[in-house]
Amino acid sequence: MNRTIAAYAFKTWFRVRGSFAGPLVFLSLMFLVEGSFWTALGGRAGRIAAYSRPQMLLYIFGALIISQVSACIGEPDGLAEKIESGSLDGFLLRPQSYLVQMGSIQTGLCLARMTVLAPILIACEWALTGRVSWSAQAALLVLLPFAAALNFLINQSLLTLTFYYRDSYALVVFKETLFWALSGMMIPLDLFPGPIARAARLLPSAYIVYYPAKVLSGELSWTAVILPQLAYLAFFFAVAWWIWAAGVKRYQAYGG
Repeated sequence: MNRTIAAYAFKTWFRVRGSFAGPLVFLSLMFLVEGSFWTALGGRAGRIAAYSRPQMLLYIFGALIISQVSACIGEPDGLAEKIESGSLDGFLLRPQSYLVQMGSIQTGLCLARMTVLAPILIACEWALTGRVSWSAQAALLVLLPFAAALNFLINQSLLTLTFYYRDSYALVVFKETLFWALSGMMIPLDLFPGPIARAARLLPSAYIVYYPAKVLSGELSWTAVILPQLAYLAFFFAVAWWIWAAGVKRYQAYGG
């Protein structure tokens, strides 16, 4: 990671119009819809499976914030367009690899979002449960940058296929749709039927949203999450780097 690029991305996020309003409007609308749904579903008993109503609402709000913090949008998600338009040359001439440059931007954006959204998450936990688990909040500060990096590497692995196939951004759209359901952002994975829940908990998407949200709710220790998360991170780094190196050779061979 390049600290200078990450710091620049961090500062730039606060200067972009809508950087605050966009996530806050999204969170407000989604929590209104999801919160109303899960509150109504709990009925008089106030429980949904193993979740009490406050636990479910804390999980949902935490999952929505975690998904916003780890999202890969903007410059880090523009590789396909650069390859198709032939505007990648300037990045190839820089000292660092494109993956390092964009990964640094993703890290800076993640930290900027955490700065804004972490106080909201703390206030939400206090309002719903009457307490704040500072150890869980601190654990998220460790887990979320890795979750954002993992999301970035998965996207870049798919986007780099543009070297071989046009319109590979459709794969990212498919991945985002799949992750929408199987990351635990909308529904806790343990509410799915048994075989689906077990399979979904093994996917990398679970380590981007579901497991960090379970750490927030106090059901898991961050030490049980970080090792598999780092293993997935190393795997997708190797995949992204390999596809990138092979793709750049192909790009240059055709006159890029």
